[in-house]
Amino acid sequence: MKKILTAAMFTLLPSIILAGGHSSGAPAGVKIEPLLSTQTSPLGNKLVYPEGEAKVVSVKFTIPIGGEAARHTHPAPFYGHILQGSLTAIYDDGTMRTFIAGESFVESSFDPIVRTANFGSKDTIGIAVFMGVEGMSPLVPAEPLPATE
Repeated sequence: MKKILTAAMFTLLPSIILAGGHSSGAPAGVKIEPLLSTQTSPLGNKLVYPEGEAKVVSVKFTIPIGGEAARHTHPAPFYGHILQGSLTAIYDDGTMRTFIAGESFVESSFDPIVRTANFGSKDTIGIAVFMGVEGMSPLVPAEPLPATE
């Protein structure tokens, strides 16, 4: 019976998600909660997948209070979900976006260089998923900004 329920769940899951996350027709006891459905980054840039042998990398990250990641870009679509705290993305074009616990976001290879920081009052904990290809680094470091006088 367990195998039948699992098979039914995986058979129905794609149609449930594509239908906007409605649970009608889902097996009893299965709860599906959509987190994100998009074709663009928060900046409106299209998501484009690279050519090659697909490789997905998933990590859990923690950024301490006041911590930040250096300036970088992602060469392929990148998905993030904040589990605790908040994360502020500061793009080179001057745009800032803050994502809080429970929110999901994506970045596109067309987004400007970004650095991310934890300006909150607790550690930021999140999940990051990079959808690239074999041999592609999930993150490409950018040169530091020149010092201003």
